[in-house]
Amino acid sequence: MMWLKGCPRCQGDLFEEASVGPEVYGVHFVSCLQCGYSLTPEQEARLARPERRVPSSTAWRRLVSVDAGAGS
Repeated sequence: MMWLKGCPRCQGDLFEEASVGPEVYGVHFVSCLQCGYSLTPEQEARLARPERRVPSSTAWRRLVSVDAGAGS
């Protein structure tokens, strides 16, 4: 996910990434693309996040059919 012009330090673009290191596996970070600033948990909590939506039945059928075809 990205937030345009959301960096509190430089007004750059923020992006969310997941850590894959074994010491913090599965942890998500929000950082600035331009200056590298990492948001604190309090700053991350204030970011606007869209609601998670369940895929429509048509999209779900397409997803399932692609997965079923891969196993053949």
